[in-house]
Amino acid sequence: MQSHPPRSSDEDLVRNIMQPPFWVVHALDIDEWSTEAMVEGAFAFDTRFVKEGTHPPHALDVASCCRRYAREHPDQRVVFFTDVTRWLDEQGSSWAALEVDWLSALNYIPGNTLGLFMTVSRRALMHIGNAAIVHRVHYGDGSSEVLTEGERDAVRQALAEKLADDWPPFIRGLIDRGQLALG
Repeated sequence: MQSHPPRSSDEDLVRNIMQPPFWVVHALDIDEWSTEAMVEGAFAFDTRFVKEGTHPPHALDVASCCRRYAREHPDQRVVFFTDVTRWLDEQGSSWAALEVDWLSALNYIPGNTLGLFMTVSRRALMHIGNAAIVHRVHYGDGSSEVLTEGERDAVRQALAEKLADDWPPFIRGLIDRGQLALG
């Protein structure tokens, strides 16, 4: 007789959903001419909610690549989509080589996947939305600067802390309102 592991209780499932192993964060299109210092410019999601049968192939492919990246970078609670793009390049590959329509996926995911829109500074958005290894920013006054990896890591850490605080009550609220069913 084959034994099966005991089923997790609903509370175990809720705890698991509230503390994902990582979030993927990607930059949203914003009004470049806005003078606002803070913009709703990023979307964070848990790839476990991108599932076969409910999402199109391009979204599944992006989620799958993000999971592979996260397995190789377990220290990162926040994975920028641009991190995955860099990683693919380091592997000698690309979204095009994998025949993944990443732009369609990123346009689809925020409206069709459980996640949080995030208000971020324009400077943070420069890190979230750029896959360049050396990212030089040029300003209207003629000056320029290189955005550092240390600053990029600080943005990632700040987002991880914010998501660790905001994600659990977000999920609990969805469950309490009956907008997220368990099982």
